[in-house]
Amino acid sequence: MPKVKPELFAFLDDSKIEATLSRLYTEALKQGWSMVFHFLPKAFKMFGKGIDWKMEKESFYDDKYIPILPYQGTFLYMQARALNAKNIVEFGTSFGISTIYLAKAAKDNGGKVISTEYMPHKVKIARQNIEEAGLSEYADIWEAMLEKL
Repeated sequence: MPKVKPELFAFLDDSKIEATLSRLYTEALKQGWSMVFHFLPKAFKMFGKGIDWKMEKESFYDDKYIPILPYQGTFLYMQARALNAKNIVEFGTSFGISTIYLAKAAKDNGGKVISTEYMPHKVKIARQNIEEAGLSEYADIWEAMLEKL
C-alpha cells in the first residue's frame, strides 16, 4: 500500500472523508507485520493446494482491516459514479473503508449503499467511521449473523 497522504483522496473533494480515510489506512498499515507473520508460515500452502480456510482461526481477523487499496477505492467510486448507481449493495463492510467510497458515490448520485457485516463489533466501528466521514445518511450497514458450518 502506498504511503498514506490526503492527496490520495482529494478527488472525493471532501475534507472529512479525506481525513477519515487517511486515519483508517494509517491504522491498517500498522497491522502489516502481524499479517506477514501470520501468513508467512502458510505461504507454501498458498502455492500448492491452498489454505484450508475452515481451519483458520477466525479470531485472528477480529481487529484486522484487510482493506481495499486506495486505487481500488478510486475505481469503486468512479465506476459507481459512471453508472449513476443509486442502489449499491456491498457484502463485507469490515471497518467501512470500501463503504465510504461507495457511500460518497451514492451521495453524489442521489442514492444509498447497503452493506453487510457479521461481526457486531466491526458493525459498530464501521458505523462510527462512516459517521465521522459525514456519510451516515447514505449508508446502511446490516448486521448479519452467519451460521457456522
